[in-house]
Amino acid sequence: VSDLFGSDLPVEGGEGGQFSWRDGPLLQALKSGHWIVLDELNLASQSVLEGLNACLDHRAELYIPELGRSFKIQHEKTKIFACQNPLNQGGGRKGLPKSFLNRFT
Repeated sequence: VSDLFGSDLPVEGGEGGQFSWRDGPLLQALKSGHWIVLDELNLASQSVLEGLNACLDHRAELYIPELGRSFKIQHEKTKIFACQNPLNQGGGRKGLPKSFLNRFT
């Protein structure tokens, strides 16, 4: 999840033990109003799917507990697309819950 949303990382050139928050690519895209492609979504871990859930339901926001903040999806700018390959291609692919799939058209 931190690879997508962001995390606290060591400050380059900073003193030992100094960390600062760095936005992940998903949070950067949401803040900028960019289009987002979630490729191979049926290979995502349960924690990633749960993290994305609030982006895709009526809340339309991403909550970052480390920051104690929510970021609203800019519907007029941001579009979220998801891709997946068929389950029979193997590689650990799983069927996504119908309730999750219903969030896409």
